[in-house]
Amino acid sequence: MTIFCHMKRNNSRTPLIQELIEEIILTFRELRVASSKIHGAGAAIPDQRGVLMELTRLGPQTVAAMARTRGASRQHIQALVNQFASLGMVEFADNPAHRRSRLVRLTNRGKVLTSKMVQAEEKGLSAMNLKSGNAQIRRATGVLCELRVSLRAFPWKILRKQSVRKPRK
Repeated sequence: MTIFCHMKRNNSRTPLIQELIEEIILTFRELRVASSKIHGAGAAIPDQRGVLMELTRLGPQTVAAMARTRGASRQHIQALVNQFASLGMVEFADNPAHRRSRLVRLTNRGKVLTSKMVQAEEKGLSAMNLKSGNAQIRRATGVLCELRVSLRAFPWKILRKQSVRKPRK
C-alpha cells in the first residue's frame, strides 16, 4: 500500500500548514487504529486515555480544569471521570483552593493501568521502523507544539462573518 505523505507544494505557507493539519488528522486516525490493536477492542477510547494520561502527567485536577485543557465540555469530562471512579481508577479529593470543586486523582489501580498502557505503547513504538532521526522528531514535535499553541491563542472570532439578522415582524 502506497501512502502519499507530500502533496504538490507552492511557495505560500498556508498550503503547507493545511498539509500539516491534514497529516495530523490522518495520523490521529492511524493512532486510533493502532491503539485498538495495542490495547484490544473495548479498551480505553482516546478521550478516556487522554484524561488518564493527563492525570498522570499533571497530577490531581478539577473536572473544570481538565475540560478547559482538553477543549471539551465539563459534562463530558465529568461523565468520563464518573466512569473511572466507578471502576476504581480515580478518586475525589478535597481541593484546598475551592470547597465545592473537588480534585480528581488517580488511584493505585489507575496508576497501574496507565503504566501498563504506556509500556504497551512503548513496546509498539520501539518496534516501528521510523526512518527519521532524533533531531527530526524533536523538530516535528516543536512544530506541532507551536501549531497547537497558536491555534489555542488565535482570536478566531475576528474571522467570523457578522451574522445578518432578519428584522422581526
